[in-house]
Amino acid sequence: MDWRTSWNTWNCSIIANNSLKLEGASLVTITGNVYGGKEEMFVSGDTALSFATKGNDPASTKYRLVANSVVVDNSTGAGGLNVSSNYDVWAENVQVQSGKLGLLGSSFIRDDLTVLGRDSEITLAGNYYGYGNEMYKPTNSSSILINGGNTSLNFKKLQNLMLAGHAYVGARHYDPNATTPEDYVENPDDIVTGTGPDPTYNQNNKDLMMGESIGVKSNQLI
Repeated sequence: MDWRTSWNTWNCSIIANNSLKLEGASLVTITGNVYGGKEEMFVSGDTALSFATKGNDPASTKYRLVANSVVVDNSTGAGGLNVSSNYDVWAENVQVQSGKLGLLGSSFIRDDLTVLGRDSEITLAGNYYGYGNEMYKPTNSSSILINGGNTSLNFKKLQNLMLAGHAYVGARHYDPNATTPEDYVENPDDIVTGTGPDPTYNQNNKDLMMGESIGVKSNQLI
């Protein structure tokens, strides 16, 4: 069943237009089908957000959590995002910047699960399907990227793991003529080369595909 064509048949507890954001110190539990917005579902700070069933729901109950992006930012300690085994999660990508994330049901992710920052704790259980298998476009190629320090990844209760794509090194985002360590540029189109009196190197015109679907920072630094 395609959620985009069947959405009007679901009973939803929350439908966000652009984004669903939870910030600050709070304990929030949501039950029911949720659309987290066409931009992102964002959890930050000390917010502890859980998606769970109601007490009288049968054990076989299934809900859906759909969002363009799922972002957990600076949510360590008691904070973070936990999605129970009764949820199917559909998203373009998932990003954790120093935080806790638990996806315990069935997750269908088109692009990457990316972990940045430090001290993140990731738990995957149930089924994780990274179904993007584009060979020439990183945004449509599913992988798991661990680019953060002191990160733990728990797969003990994961029944099925499928990563159809490859990890990419974002070479287009790096300025080959930078004179400082801060050579990363968010928008590659902002990098201008071939001008000025100093010799310049040509800008990378594409990202580099790796031969792995789970990439770690030490491998990508090469």
